[in-house]
Amino acid sequence: CRRTSTKSVGVVIAPSLVATVAHSVAGEREIEVRLPDGTTLGGAVAAIDVDLDLALVRVEGLRLAPVPVAEPTTGSATFVDDPDGTAVDESVVIRRIVGVRTSDIYRQGAFVRPGFEVGEVSVEPGDSGGGVFQGGALVGIVWGTSRLDDQRAWATAAVEFERLVTAASSAVAVPAVACTR
Repeated sequence: CRRTSTKSVGVVIAPSLVATVAHSVAGEREIEVRLPDGTTLGGAVAAIDVDLDLALVRVEGLRLAPVPVAEPTTGSATFVDDPDGTAVDESVVIRRIVGVRTSDIYRQGAFVRPGFEVGEVSVEPGDSGGGVFQGGALVGIVWGTSRLDDQRAWATAAVEFERLVTAASSAVAVPAVACTR
């Protein structure tokens, strides 16, 4: 689909399901998931929402425990990303809970993504899909950075994955979606 491979981060939120951003897996036929121990497993898109930029990747043989999911609150949080193959925890602040007006992953239409503003964070290319945690629970997935402030990012609330988990558990085929690049 893409001429060069893309990298994003993901979080296990249900057995064999990794939550990540749709813009990194849309249209992909082959997905490799690298685990914290360096093992690589194959994955496939199990559910996708291009408007909210959310996707679930099914990873057969995944033996990592799912993390709990909770609603975000303003205040201290931890952003977990994977800049070089090892998970890194970064102390951040959830500044405000807000619906973010944006387009879908193809830069079309106008949508409001339920989520929040993350401050005091450094998000680099490849960090999309990284989890924001409070009290050990996943509260959001980072999908983009601010064009005005390099210490600000946007995250979609993790509770938005609930309907995708339900969809991934059904026998309904995943709709085909196009690549983003």
